[in-house]
Amino acid sequence: MKKHVYIIFFITLCLIGCTQKEKTELPKKEKVQKESIEQIVSNNCLTCHGTNKVGPAFTDIGSRLTEEEIQIIIKNGNGAMPAFSDSFEPETVKQIAAYVVSQSSNYSLNTNTPPEKRTPLTGRDIVQQTCTACHGGQLEGGVGPNIQHATETYSNEELMHILINGKGTMPGGIVNEEEAQEIITYLKLVHEETKNQE
Repeated sequence: MKKHVYIIFFITLCLIGCTQKEKTELPKKEKVQKESIEQIVSNNCLTCHGTNKVGPAFTDIGSRLTEEEIQIIIKNGNGAMPAFSDSFEPETVKQIAAYVVSQSSNYSLNTNTPPEKRTPLTGRDIVQQTCTACHGGQLEGGVGPNIQHATETYSNEELMHILINGKGTMPGGIVNEEEAQEIITYLKLVHEETKNQE
């Protein structure tokens, strides 16, 4: 009889111990899950979208695209960006898209303002966020060519096509048609200013 009592007592202690362990480890698990998206972004996205900015910065992407549009790009790729549909689970793609939007230059955590209601960017803003990383701070050239006189070299239609669809190592889809037009308008000003200085 005593032997049975000891066995029951031992099993009870084990169950209590397991329950307490679950309770104490749960916050740790939640913390790891929260950090994992940032780690995934760091390992897979910032090589191009981080300091080197081969691709557009998150501050720009989140200002122009909705989470749904970003999810599509992550899954299917875009221009020089490969598709990640085989690499990430659908839920992970959603979390990455939400993270990118949260990094936008005019995103508010309190209002979660959607892109269509955010303040439109000027041509200068768009160029600074999407072009200067490759074409230089003054558009004098860098990884990409000098584009200070692009409006003299190309027609509006040709520039629009390049900005929307990309050219060479420059990926397409970085800007939409409205933003491309803003860039062309700004490039005309740059051309005139640079020509006067020369």
